[in-house]
Amino acid sequence: MLALRVLIISVLLPGVLLASFCDKAVYVAGKKKPQVVKACCNGYRYVTTDTKKISCEPICKEPCSNGSCVSPNTCSCNQGYENLLHMPSKGCVPRCSTKCLNGQCIAPETCSCDAGYQLDESSGRCAPICSTGCPNGFCETPGKCSCSRGYSLASDQTCVPDSSSSTQTTQPPVTTESDSFSSTGTTQPQETTMTDYGFIKNWKITCLMAIVLLLALIVLGFFMKLRHRRTTSEDFKTEKEMIAADNKMFVIDFTSTKN
Repeated sequence: MLALRVLIISVLLPGVLLASFCDKAVYVAGKKKPQVVKACCNGYRYVTTDTKKISCEPICKEPCSNGSCVSPNTCSCNQGYENLLHMPSKGCVPRCSTKCLNGQCIAPETCSCDAGYQLDESSGRCAPICSTGCPNGFCETPGKCSCSRGYSLASDQTCVPDSSSSTQTTQPPVTTESDSFSSTGTTQPQETTMTDYGFIKNWKITCLMAIVLLLALIVLGFFMKLRHRRTTSEDFKTEKEMIAADNKMFVIDFTSTKN
């Protein structure tokens, strides 16, 4: 891959350098007609290399921080950076895939969180901070808890059981998808009640009974069809014997009449 890049640069770079030079008419003292000379095109400027060769380099009005100026007002960003507002004429800023919500992207894939938030290492997001930890709930915004079902928020930002359910049998709180994101931003396992297992069990039993009933109907239909074929075959055999007996009697009667 590196060799391919070197080959492309070695092929295209001379053409780019030549393209940065333009023919310009310059008046020389003592001469009436202008002379055509090679000069930097518009948007380029003269530079002197270490070998004291004069060349032209592009000019970018805004500095291409974390990148390089490849053509007039066009920045090429380094890996992990992108043009500000996706405009090539703008400078290069770090890129974060999480967008650093409630914070700022200070380096590639590195967020700096705002006050009241802290970085969750597992997800790379900025999670709100609640001093109580929000037991039986989750931290919705800095210093504010949101309680799970069956709990109410107290004045000290803790989740306590509802008064209506305090006299009933205590059930484990049902954790929603939003509840799984705690004050530290870590994902908590969701709890499944016994009612969910009962529903799954009843659903499996219903499907099994339906399959057994379908198989029974198929077998019954097969035996009925087989019985119908056997009855039809016996009726045909009986009818055939009766016809043969009638033909025999006819022959006997015909013979006796002839005699």
